[in-house]
Amino acid sequence: MQIEIKKIIRSNRKTIAIEIATDSSLIIRAPKRLPLKIIKDLVQNKEKWIKEKLQEIELKQKHYQPLQFKTGDELWYLGEKYIFLITDSCENIFLHGYKLFFPQDQQERAAELLKQWYKEQSKKLLPARAEYYSQLTGIKFNSIKITGARKRWGSCSSRGNLNFTWRLIMAPLRVIDYVVVHELVHIEFMNHSRQFWARVGEIMPDYKEQKQWLRENQLLLELM
Repeated sequence: MQIEIKKIIRSNRKTIAIEIATDSSLIIRAPKRLPLKIIKDLVQNKEKWIKEKLQEIELKQKHYQPLQFKTGDELWYLGEKYIFLITDSCENIFLHGYKLFFPQDQQERAAELLKQWYKEQSKKLLPARAEYYSQLTGIKFNSIKITGARKRWGSCSSRGNLNFTWRLIMAPLRVIDYVVVHELVHIEFMNHSRQFWARVGEIMPDYKEQKQWLRENQLLLELM
């Protein structure tokens, strides 16, 4: 199993952090002037731990199989698992009793229409959650855009424009709220300083649990 360093991100941080991407490559976060040799030595020293994590990712990839858009597929919505059922008794997608019913006459367009349905739910929920936390914290944002990003759950521009991927709608509401709070706080702190995380924790004391959920379930949100 070969270990590849995909990217080294340098900043004013004082420590090194190793992040393992879903393609099994490494992303290293390191101090600006830290020699490359020290970074490579650290990766070599952490080889056993890295390989264990890579094996975990491999097992998750086997567990989260790509959707076939056939009856019996497992879908996720707001952190709950739903069974995908194709039926001739409905005209539109709807949920009932942890089942997601899909019109049979639209089966050939299942991938397209299901993504569209997820996007529609996201466009209803995410602006509402952003507005809720905006009023709660007094942090004002300019606009919200729903994107199709696979790797980036949210972002914030210097003008206070917020972007969120529709894929978040598959995550639990508390996790969605964490991403919303995270991006709102970037309006006050355009970095990941101690002050930034302190502010996030002030608004959402359990944010670390939600952050961990995203790390552990990234593959789930990339199924479509």
